[in-house]
Amino acid sequence: MSALVLDVGGTTIRGAAHGPAGLRVVRRPAPGFAQNPGLDAPGLIRAFLVAVSDIALELGIRPRRIALGFPGPTDEDGRVWKAPTLWGERVTGPVELRSLLGGLWPTAELHVVNDVTGAGYGYLRRPDESLCVVTVSTGIGHKVFVRGKPAVGANGRGGELGHLRVDFSEDAPLCDCGGRGHLGALSSGRAVARQALGVPGAPPSLSPEDLAAAYPHASWAYAVADRLARPLGRALAAVHVDTGVERFVLLGGLGCALGRPFALQVAHHASRACWDTGQDWCRMVEVGEPDSVLQGLFRMLEICGKGCAGGAGENKEFSPLEAR
Repeated sequence: MSALVLDVGGTTIRGAAHGPAGLRVVRRPAPGFAQNPGLDAPGLIRAFLVAVSDIALELGIRPRRIALGFPGPTDEDGRVWKAPTLWGERVTGPVELRSLLGGLWPTAELHVVNDVTGAGYGYLRRPDESLCVVTVSTGIGHKVFVRGKPAVGANGRGGELGHLRVDFSEDAPLCDCGGRGHLGALSSGRAVARQALGVPGAPPSLSPEDLAAAYPHASWAYAVADRLARPLGRALAAVHVDTGVERFVLLGGLGCALGRPFALQVAHHASRACWDTGQDWCRMVEVGEPDSVLQGLFRMLEICGKGCAGGAGENKEFSPLEAR
């Protein structure tokens, strides 16, 4: 059965499908508020639907099964509540995303989940594993999997660490959601230029790509990355002492580009932010692979095909335990 998976981000939308020549991946700029300052809420939603439809056309697929990873909290009915990195403050939920996608593909089996949830399925090494996946990209997001199940809450709002306030100063930076001092405003790709201010040797208007190219060898790049890593490490320490999770996988364009040295910086700050009960933070924090969301969504569909209850249009946060 033809399957389409879509990873929606604040900067890029990726689509993938398997064909005769193997896996094909299509990338397009995300039609978000940052790229389209003149679009209102209905315009942004229409642009999003056009983009995902065009990706399917470019892949040459008429999908029967679709899994979409969305950059914001989603509930079991396919509603999304917010998408700060994509829609900013212009679109407020709930948005009936599953119904809107059903208008494009009325006969397809549709699954809408949070993007980081989708990625998490690709990193479960066994059905009952507990871990935390963390995306460091346009924004910051995370999901804790407890014994193979994502802990998201009744309305899918769990796992949005990027919107935890960590800076309470009056001039704390604004987050895409409109709040001040959120983790996503201090540790994400959109925070790079701001965190570079005042760092000796850092170029003006530093981009995430420029940072990744110079890191970790340039001292200024290492210093900027440390400013990103400090609040993130402290937040992950809180996740650890709350849940007991001992495996953290860093994902996202920036997280993967900075790689293992950045993971060690995050681990250092996490270790300083909580007590010592013998944890090995350098081992606990690892780096994932690019396009993890796409691979995780394929894995989710595979799990669903092996025994998930329900039929076309059902939307759940699937896990190996639910499928067995």
